Formats: sequence, C-alpha cells, structure tokens
Amino acid sequence: IGAAGARALAALTGLTSLNLAGNAIGDEGARALAALTGLTSLNLAYNRIGDEGARALAALTGLTSLDLAGNAIGAAGARALAALTGLTHLNLGDNAIGDAGARALAALTGLTSLGLGDNRIGDAGARALAALTGLTSLNLKNTGVTDLSPLLHLDRLERLDCSGCHLTDALPELWMKPSLREVILHEATLPGVPVEVLSPNSYTSCLDTLRAHLRDLAAGEAEVADVKFMILGNGRVGKTQLCRRLRGEPYDEAVPSTHGIRIGSAPLARARGGAPLATLRIWDFGGQDIYHGTHALFLKSRAIFPVLWTPASEAQQFHDHAGFTFRNQPLGYWLAYVRAMGSPQSPVLVIQSQCDRPEDERVAPPMAADALEPFPFKKVLHHSARTGRGQAALVEALADAVAWLRERRGPDRIGKGRAVVKARLEAMQEEDAARPPAERRHRLLTQGDFQALCEEAGGVSSPEALLDYLHNVGTVFYRQGLFGDRIVLDQQWALDAVYAAFDRDKCYPNLQRSRGHFTRSDLGRWVWDAAGHGIEEQELFLSLMRQCGICFRLRGAGKGGNAEYIAPDLLPDGEDPRVAALLRKWEGRSAQEAALAYELLPPGLMRALIAEIGELAGVAADYWRDGFAFYDEETRAEVLVAQRWTSGWAGEIRIATRDGQADALLARVLRLVDRLSERFGARPTTRRVPDEGRPPEPGEMRQGADARPPFRPALPPAAGEEYCVSYAWGDDDSPEGRDREAHVDRLCAEAEARGFVIVRDKTAMRYGDSISEFARRIGRAKRVFIFLSNEYLRSAYCMGELHEVWRCCRQDGGEFIARTRVYVLPCARIKTPADRAVYAIHWRQRFEGLDAIVGQHGQFALADADNADYRRMVHWVTDTANILKLVQDTLRPRSFEEFLKWGFEDPPAR
Repeated sequence: IGAAGARALAALTGLTSLNLAGNAIGDEGARALAALTGLTSLNLAYNRIGDEGARALAALTGLTSLDLAGNAIGAAGARALAALTGLTHLNLGDNAIGDAGARALAALTGLTSLGLGDNRIGDAGARALAALTGLTSLNLKNTGVTDLSPLLHLDRLERLDCSGCHLTDALPELWMKPSLREVILHEATLPGVPVEVLSPNSYTSCLDTLRAHLRDLAAGEAEVADVKFMILGNGRVGKTQLCRRLRGEPYDEAVPSTHGIRIGSAPLARARGGAPLATLRIWDFGGQDIYHGTHALFLKSRAIFPVLWTPASEAQQFHDHAGFTFRNQPLGYWLAYVRAMGSPQSPVLVIQSQCDRPEDERVAPPMAADALEPFPFKKVLHHSARTGRGQAALVEALADAVAWLRERRGPDRIGKGRAVVKARLEAMQEEDAARPPAERRHRLLTQGDFQALCEEAGGVSSPEALLDYLHNVGTVFYRQGLFGDRIVLDQQWALDAVYAAFDRDKCYPNLQRSRGHFTRSDLGRWVWDAAGHGIEEQELFLSLMRQCGICFRLRGAGKGGNAEYIAPDLLPDGEDPRVAALLRKWEGRSAQEAALAYELLPPGLMRALIAEIGELAGVAADYWRDGFAFYDEETRAEVLVAQRWTSGWAGEIRIATRDGQADALLARVLRLVDRLSERFGARPTTRRVPDEGRPPEPGEMRQGADARPPFRPALPPAAGEEYCVSYAWGDDDSPEGRDREAHVDRLCAEAEARGFVIVRDKTAMRYGDSISEFARRIGRAKRVFIFLSNEYLRSAYCMGELHEVWRCCRQDGGEFIARTRVYVLPCARIKTPADRAVYAIHWRQRFEGLDAIVGQHGQFALADADNADYRRMVHWVTDTANILKLVQDTLRPRSFEEFLKWGFEDPPAR
C-alpha cells in the first residue's frame, strides 16, 4: 500500500500491533499512522520513510517495539525517535544514521534489542552505545566499528553481530563474557584469529569455536604458516605444470590435464620483509566446464588465487582433449568467478602462461579496464613452466601476497596443541602420498583416533572445534554423519572418486544417456569397481556427493535393490520435449513472480537448489538442468524455478508461483535461494520481488539452514475427478482376454450410468501418443481401477502403469489402497509367497538379461526407450512382490457387482 492506504488504516484506533513492512507509505503515510496512539508494536521496514516520517512517529509514545529498517531517516530521524523512551526493541538497520544518530539513541536506556546493521556509526557511535546497559541483543554488522572495548560493560549482552567489521583488537575478554550466547562474525577481521574460526555465513554463530580457539591459545601459541593457493583457468593452459614448478619438479609434457581437483603443497622459499617461511596448500582445479559448478563447493575461502590464461584459450571458444570437446571461458569470467566465490580479501594473480619466449608476452591481459578494481591485491605476470621464464617474478609475487595477507590481519595464531595435531595429520598424509594408492593406510580416521591425537598433543580444549577448524582450512574433510562420522584424511582419494563420475571418458556418456539418473551399482560398473572401491566405499562416496549437493536421492532402495539418484548437472536441458512442454504450461499463467539477477550466475547454484529440493521431493517434482517445478501441499500452490543466462556469464533466477497461497510459497522459495546464494558467496545485483518486506532475521535464516525448507512437495491433484483403468488389452481374441475386456466394458458402462468417465488407454490413446505419458496420467488420477491378470503382470507397459501409480502414492501402502481398486482375475496367481515370487523372478530374469548386455556392450546397445525400461525394471524387481502382497492382504469384494459398488460409492482419497 501507499500513503493513501496508510491514511485509511489510521481509522483503526483500537490497533495495538501493525506490520506494513515492504510497502511504500513514505513520510505522508507515517504522519497518518501517528494517529494510532494505542500502538505498542509497529513494523514499517522498507517503506521509503525519511526524517520527517520519523518525527511524526515520535508521537507514538506507547510503542515498545519499532522496526524501521531499510528506510532513510538519517541522524535527524534518530534524534526524533530518542523521545520514544518506552522502546525495548528498535531496528534501524540501513538508515544512514551515522555516529550522531547513535549518540542520540543512547538516551533510550530501556532498550534490550537494538539493530544498527549497515549504518556507518564507527567507533564514536559504538562508544555512545555503551550507555545502553540493558541490551541483550545488538547488531553492528557493516557499521565500520573497529573497537569493541566499550561493549565490555554490557553485562547482559546475549547476542552480538559484528559481521563485516574489521576489528583492531581480538579482545578475548569480550567473547568470554558469561552472558553471551551467540556471536556472528561473518567476513569480519579479528587480529590473529584465523578466518576459518569465525562465522562461515551471516546466520551461524561462531561463539563456541571462537572460545575454544582462545582457550587453546592460553596454553601456548603457534603461528600459522599455511596459505591456500587455488589456481584457476581453462583446461590446457598450464596450471598443473606451474604447480610442478612451485614444488621444484621439472616440466613434463606427459602429465595429463587435471580432471577434478589435485591437492598438494609447496614451500615458499622466503616471504618478503623477513616474515616466516610459508607453505602453499595447492588446490589445482580442472578447467573443463563440466567441473565449474562442483569446484564452487571448495572455493569459498581466503586464499591466493592465480588465474591463468593464454592468447590461444582466449581466441578459441572450445578446446579438444582426449577425444572430447570442452568450452573455454574468457579471462573476465574467471575473475568474476573469484569475485563471486572467493573471499573479498583474497589476492589475485593474473598470469599469462606458456610465455616460452619474450615475444609471446602480451602487454595487457584481455579483460575490462576495471576488472581488477574489486581486488585489493592484484598483480599481472608472465610465466613459462617449460623454460622457467618468470619463475622468480612469480615467487616474489607470492611472497608479496603472503606478506600482504599477514599485514592486513596480522599473523594468524593457533594453540600449540592444535598446531601439533595439525602437523601430525599432515605427516600422515605425506607418508601415505609416498605409497602406492592400494597401500595407503590413512584414508579415513575414526573419531576415537582423532581424540587420542588431541589428548596426546595436549592443550586442545574441544576436539570438535579443532576438527571444524581443520576442515575449514582444508587439512581434512569432515561433515557430521558423513562416512560413518569418520574423518577423510586422504582427500585426494575421495575427490578422485567423486569427480570420476564426471569423467568424460568413463561415466559421463552413460550419465548423459540415462538423463542424469543412476544407481550405486551403475557408478560401480562404470568406474568405481575398476578402481578397486568396494561397496562400502562406494556408499561413502555417494553420501559425500549427496552432502555436497552433487546428486540427490530420487527414490529409496527396495528390498535387495539400489536407490536411484540424479546428478542435476546431467539432466536434460530446456530443449527436451518434456521440459519444453512443462515450460509452455507456465507461459502467462503465474500469479506471483520474482527474478534475482547476478553479475556472475554461480555455476553450481541451480544444482544445489535442485539437490536440496530433490532430497525433499523425490519423485514428486519435475527436474531439468536449469530448473525444477513442484506442487506444495502446505500452500496448495505450484512453483517453477529456472535459471537463464542474460549476457556472457551474467544471469538470473526466476521464481514463479500460482494457485493456492502463491505469495507464501514465493517467499519461502526466495528464502531458500537467498540462503544457498550466500553459501556460494553470491549476492544478486538486482531483485525484482513483489512486495518484499524486510529480509529474514538471522535467527530465521539459521533455522532455515538447520532444518528442511518449509515445503511439502507432492504430486499435484488431478484436474477434476478423473478415473482411469489399467489392464492388459493386447490379447482380446483369447478366452481370458475376452473375459477381461468384458469386465472392463461393464466397469465403463457402470461409470457412464453414474455420471463418471473412465479413461482407458485403448480408447483414449491415438496413434503417435506416448505410452509413458499415459502411464503418468494414470499415476496421477483420483482413482485407478486395476485389473490384475497373468498377462498384466508380465507386460512392460502394464507394469509401467502399476509402478507409476505406486510411485505417485510415494510407495505408501495405505495411500495406494485408498487410491486404487484392484480386481484380481483368476489367471493372476498371487495368494502365496511362491505365487507372487514367480512374477518378481520373471522381471529379475528380464532385468538380468538386459543387464548382461549393458555390462558387456554399454547402454548404447539399447534404444533410449529400452534403456529407460531397463532402468525402471530395477524397481519392478524389488517392488512387485511387495505390491502383490499388499493387494492380497487387503479385504476385497467377492463379486464383480460388489467391486463396482466399492469403486464408485466409496469416495477416492484426496
């Protein structure tokens, strides 16, 4: 609403609470609302209110809670609000109040919660806030505060957010205050404290890890000499050869191009200015385009980023290697990639590689004149790994970068006990690296072994906090619950196995053929078995892939079967006929829309969104490489989320919702996109969002990260009261076929007499129609009449229909029985376990026959449709006996007349 709407609301004089966040009432509307003198709580965030509006609101002396975030009241408005002495909660985030405004607010001594994020109040403002001794919550993010010592006297303070503040004193006594419960320090600087100890995002408290770090320091200190070195660029530009030079190894033409990530280390001979020696922890990222989205999982880090380029890679859109074609990206893309994915305080080295002769050097890299402006430390270099030209300049630049990092933050320090444990783990890694892969002993570390290392080292107050730190700096890989709660010490082993799924020469063609669908046994047959990985290890790799969002589980494993997974990066694109048909159904039919535009659309963002929704929705959603769509039971609305590139590497994510509570579903999906965007370090440059109020508070965001999104994906209800019949009708000339046809005819006649229309494939389908699409139609019908016969249970078409109904019922027996009416014909023998096993055995034998062909000749021996049937047969084998047992155990009518009554008079499940 605008000012006129606010004037209308001013008549509601009995109101005590009002929330109009995200409108545009302006100063005029604020003046109108000043008449509501009974208000105790008022939220006018993001309403274009200035200092005049704030002065008008100062008349509401009964207010105890006021939110004006995202307006422009300035210092004058803050001075006016200082008259509201009854306030206990005040949020003035992003209002340009400055230090003068903060000084004025010091008069509100009754405040317990104060939000001043994104106001440049500086140290003078922070000193003024020391008068607010009743504060329990204070938000100072991005306020320019460098000195928090005035807050030492706030003895009731429980929650503090100083994200984006570059503090000049670590101030241990503040973080150890007994009253504190939560501290957010995202993209903040705390002298001597490694950034990996601080908050990884804007909603995660680092208080426990920070306190553990400080306790360990008290037992003795050690300086951290490690610096991450994350090298990027197109494939075949020489990244691996440059890393070899840094490690003192010679140029080797025979070394293959990196696929995935290679991890290593190299000593930096001397850091400039007498600083201690440093160890470069090298992450060599494969440049092939299929890896970019997965690399983003590891890039959000403070590191030195060398970006390599060659004139050839800039001039050619593609490059060929090992019989495959890969896309090249321009240098500007890689710089935008670092800007989006890396830490804002990361040094960047732009290196023209393969400069074997002086005449190979280009004076200026092919990039926009201002491309390096966002990076506080940047250098442009030339280098040849083949001849060693430029090696001295590279080492000097690295020394400068290390010195610059240390000057900006001071040398990072950790407790001596932590340093001992870290060194011991690195020694184990180095010992293993010298052994052949099959003889390595330290791939995984148990929690018990890690605890023992901590106890032996001493000075480690919290092994859990140390493990979190070691994961964040890249020494180990650990996520709670993953790998049976074991710690991955040999990260190269795990990464090689994960990236092997994208190897163009091994898995990739098979995954493309299967439209991104696979099982554990598929990956085993394609790549993992040959590498010597047993089933337990393969399950571990799958859990890692799921945790990282590389794939998601579409459906669980039946008894003795394999779960089915989807790799979003290998799904069909928008040109696929099914996807194109779905998108056409949305054209001009959305009720609510939002679009988030990114300077660089993160390559892995859509994959992460699909994976998170996929884990929740399973078969109840539609997925393609650039988006997904699903129906939400809670809001009774549908949503479509899709990405598109607008120019170069810039792009947008569009969210559309319709029906039901479309606005509520849009807001929930937006929160999900925002949370995952932050994980990738990406912030939209523009947001086109209808009536968006204030962003969620950090507490709301935190809950969203720890719990599943508030969605209940389900198959959409069928349009109208559609009834379908599923039966085998291909043998109408046999006695059994004629009998079966007669039963179906009677069913349809009864339906017509009762005013229902039953859809049957024999009459509803025309030549050229898709049988699989009809099966999906049956699966989503309100009620499905199934005539089980021996012929039915041996027909691939019929089994496709039966299992589509089972899938649409979420493999839930109760829902299946409620939605279906099953008539068992005499020829279908399902009474005993032996009877039912005959059909399961039939499909196992059919599956094993095709599996032998695929195992020997690959999936390409089968037609696309046959390959799809082959993959579905896995579930027919595992689920058929369960479905038949369920049907047999269900009390059914004895006569066909009773069956008809049961089918039409008992209402279908909704």
